[in-house]
Amino acid sequence: MQVALAFILTIITSYLIGSINTAIIVTRIVAKKDIRDMGSGNAGLTNVLRTMGKLPAFFTLIGDVLKGVIAVLIGKLLFSFIGNIGGAENLAMIGGYISGFFAMIGHVFPIYYRFKGGKGILVSVSILLVIDPIVGIILIALFAILVITTKMVSVGSIAAAFSYPIVTYILHAIKGRENALIEAILAGCIGAVVVFMHRHNIKRIINGTENKLGK
Repeated sequence: MQVALAFILTIITSYLIGSINTAIIVTRIVAKKDIRDMGSGNAGLTNVLRTMGKLPAFFTLIGDVLKGVIAVLIGKLLFSFIGNIGGAENLAMIGGYISGFFAMIGHVFPIYYRFKGGKGILVSVSILLVIDPIVGIILIALFAILVITTKMVSVGSIAAAFSYPIVTYILHAIKGRENALIEAILAGCIGAVVVFMHRHNIKRIINGTENKLGK
């Protein structure tokens, strides 16, 4: 009963927090416009940077990172206070993945903005770092290397999303964590959201028409 309650509270809280879209809020405050009607139409950091400039992009970055951190911390706290079913530490980790996934869903399909949000890159980065900092650092490094070499944010994002469950499983298996496979599957769910939201980018990458930084 307590576990079910933790699941329900984590899902609802994380989704509602994730639904707060900083890009939309910042653009409305600064330009009295909807970022989804500007540039690429994506309600995320890259589009804000291209259409609004560095300062609005900075505030978007801070807001998206904070909501991911807050959602995961709340999820971990809710699960850690349930009891010792599988160990409090294991429960907290599972709670982190669940809250991270539903915060991503909220960001992509926000209830406050007609279910049209961003692609979840910044949110996923903050989720990664809170859930498992080592995995997060590895994936951020991979992301940075690919963005620098290809000049395409989408390539780094997609590669990091695909690598997330793999890196998670390898590192957690090395550590001897009992739930390594479960955690890898949950990480894969989060990564799948990112890949799904980049499905159009994947087509453009294949066709050679994907936008590059600086253009």
